[in-house]
Amino acid sequence: MKKTRTWQYLWPAICLTQPEGFVKITGALIREGAILNTFIGDTGYKQDIPEQALFLLIKMPKNGEGLVGYFRDVDIFLDTYTVDEDLIMIVLKVEDKKAFTNFMESKYSKMYSKSFLLNPQFVYSETGGVTTYIQAHRVLTRSEEYAQEIIKDLALDPDIILPELDEVIDTNDEVFDLEKYKAGYWN
Repeated sequence: MKKTRTWQYLWPAICLTQPEGFVKITGALIREGAILNTFIGDTGYKQDIPEQALFLLIKMPKNGEGLVGYFRDVDIFLDTYTVDEDLIMIVLKVEDKKAFTNFMESKYSKMYSKSFLLNPQFVYSETGGVTTYIQAHRVLTRSEEYAQEIIKDLALDPDIILPELDEVIDTNDEVFDLEKYKAGYWN
């Protein structure tokens, strides 16, 4: 499933500010393929969308009955509901107002402090014993090396200064819609 910008840039505001148990459980769910994506809203959500919310789409794992109970006990929990047969949505509060506001304005490089961006869990990812540099980190830090790659790939003037290293968010991509999901929109 193609990950949203919400996943790439806003999900760290949740993951890296929660207790270690939260990180371990969500990490295991990601590795199992249970956490599918994150969004800033859902067209099927029948209540007022809480300010600064992140919608976590989960495919219920086998024997996952306690999963919802776990999330309900997390301080940032706002709501949960069934999306489809085996899909649930967990709504979490994004406590970092600066990160959320700058994300909504597509100011990715202004979302987090330098000390936050130096967290090794955020800079590197380990999959199958291989450690890789997280692409989102290059955007959030406005990596000069990555900026030069973009300028070269797009055949831009080499002296141009790019304000951000990713496109402006499109809410059509960041708000979940069950029909679009079933049609493979995020694939």
